Amino acid sequence: MNPNTELEIKIGLNDNEGSNLFLRKFFSVLRPFKSRFTATPAKNGNKQKIALGLLTISDHTIGVTCKYGKKGTIKSLIFNDIPAQLSDIIKYCVHEALNGYQNKLNQIKITYLFESTTHYIKPITAKNFEISLNKEDYSNTISFDGEGFDIEDIFTFNKFIFESMVDIISLFYNIPFDSRHQFSDRYFSLATPEELINTDPNFVKYKVLELDEGLIKILEKVAKIKPENSDDKIYKMARLFRDGLRIERYGFNSFSINFKEAAHSLYMSCFEVMASTNGKNEKCEKCRQPMYKISKRVADLIFEMSGSENLRRQIKKEYDKRSKYLHTGKYFSANNLCVGEYIPQLSPTTDHGHVLQVNHWDSLYLVKELLKAIMLKEFSE
Repeated sequence: MNPNTELEIKIGLNDNEGSNLFLRKFFSVLRPFKSRFTATPAKNGNKQKIALGLLTISDHTIGVTCKYGKKGTIKSLIFNDIPAQLSDIIKYCVHEALNGYQNKLNQIKITYLFESTTHYIKPITAKNFEISLNKEDYSNTISFDGEGFDIEDIFTFNKFIFESMVDIISLFYNIPFDSRHQFSDRYFSLATPEELINTDPNFVKYKVLELDEGLIKILEKVAKIKPENSDDKIYKMARLFRDGLRIERYGFNSFSINFKEAAHSLYMSCFEVMASTNGKNEKCEKCRQPMYKISKRVADLIFEMSGSENLRRQIKKEYDKRSKYLHTGKYFSANNLCVGEYIPQLSPTTDHGHVLQVNHWDSLYLVKELLKAIMLKEFSE
């Protein structure tokens, strides 16, 4: 064997679930060898290959490619630029994974930390999850049962459940809970904590939230979602919504960068996700144009939810703002506050008459409440 060569090992799995379990077991067996994997996915459909990424073992970096017979399965694994001294380790790990991927998964209770910096959730023990409170910093933890081949596998693979639960909580309460400590508007001031409480209008003492009964039922379902369901549009929508909330938080005291438009665009994209269809757009036989454009599907969704033509028009206006911002660069934040030296300049083309645009935070209460209603409807079905 050459010092560095290609090694192809037959796997021969014909179903998606088994193929993914094999990959999880394979990387579990690799961990004792102090391996690290960097995902660089690229698909070559003509050759039925997927370049998964780069595997580093003992300071050697190896390319990992999956060859498939049908989509979502593993016909063989190809290791590129593999040193001779590592080929036996790779063969051993593949052999162990093939023999062990069908074994019963280990199950343990796992816990993740999250916080909002303004609110905390009252501790609760439900059937499928538990929320606790750390009173030192008013952070919360969510605990639930996770399955996997080892501790790393269990925590890594089930993190999407945790993130989805926090997404849903953030959407329900319109509060940007986060899984790690992020910027807080209480830290933008140079005042001492005592002065901050008395002088900073943006400072909010921690407030307690007692989970709504309906939300608890939803979280019970989320705690048990399977990997194949994690791509459902409701989870995509909730993630976009929570990211919008987090951008709002970062931009609250920023007068030089417009965060409003970015957050607003994410909220509007939530409607797009929920109005999307799995099939391809039907086209008119005469003009060959799409019969159901995304803007129309969004409008139909709003009307279906509310039965209100007025609400449909209001949301369309918000949607048009988002389109102008993304496609023409047109900002729409109100220009009513500027900090520091400023020489006013007038413009005949802007909505507010000024050349310089400065972020002003106005409420999107109606949009957020509608998205919350869509989420509740989705989980009730």
